[in-house]
Amino acid sequence: MLLQFINELIAFGVAMALFVGMMRIGGPAAPRLRFLWIGAFVGAILFTGGKQALAFYLSTAAVVSAYGAAGSLVVLLMWMYFSAAVLLFAAAVARALEQEEEEKRQKTAPLPPNGARLA
Repeated sequence: MLLQFINELIAFGVAMALFVGMMRIGGPAAPRLRFLWIGAFVGAILFTGGKQALAFYLSTAAVVSAYGAAGSLVVLLMWMYFSAAVLLFAAAVARALEQEEEEKRQKTAPLPPNGARLA
């Protein structure tokens, strides 16, 4: 029981690190690392929960037998779609958090001495 918990904890940490790495190299202007770790935490939670849910679904549903030899391809495509959706959602969370902080910072920024805003 304890070893299974430790295994899940290590897998969760590895998933977080991989999400940070993939989001860091994913675009020209990646959010700051603090926001990437928060997004990776959300992504790792979704990934771990989805992994368990998909394993339960595949163990109870007859997807492989329903499609015959192509069943493995169906399962692979389902997993790829799910993984890509989680990665994009995690990146969107990180970006939204950064934009929210930028908006807060701009609202609280002091005005220049002449009262005009700088562009």
